[in-house]
Amino acid sequence: MPHPTHIVAVTAFIQDQNRDILLVRTERRGWELPGGQVENGEDLLSALAREVHEECGLNVNVGNLLGVYSSIGQTGETNTKVIFLFRCEMTGGSPIPSIETPDVGWYSENEALQLVTNGPHRIRLKDALGWNQPIYRVYEASPYKLLATKKL
Repeated sequence: MPHPTHIVAVTAFIQDQNRDILLVRTERRGWELPGGQVENGEDLLSALAREVHEECGLNVNVGNLLGVYSSIGQTGETNTKVIFLFRCEMTGGSPIPSIETPDVGWYSENEALQLVTNGPHRIRLKDALGWNQPIYRVYEASPYKLLATKKL
């Protein structure tokens, strides 16, 4: 039996002083919270700070853990994902697009909920907005199907 292979990823929930939410737009998934894959030798917090800076030019302090998500994939897929969602505080920089994210901006809660339509990314946004304790969710990504939820 082959060894399991998991991609570890991190996502940032960032609000400005007006409580607007930072979103980035990717070509593949549309609008989402910034984040990405943790590289070999990186810890979760450093990876998230790096990803946010690469995707949108902001410097952040990583704060509370909001949620953990397992994308278990489809039958026959070898890669699964574990995604950690953190609240982050902006400490410098200003939102600028990148090669990965051609659009970046601050959006009200209602605007963000309308823009983020990809199932896994939408549930993370909703979890961050309604946060009162960390949550764990298990899902299949394509098509999106939520399989389990547990408050931590």
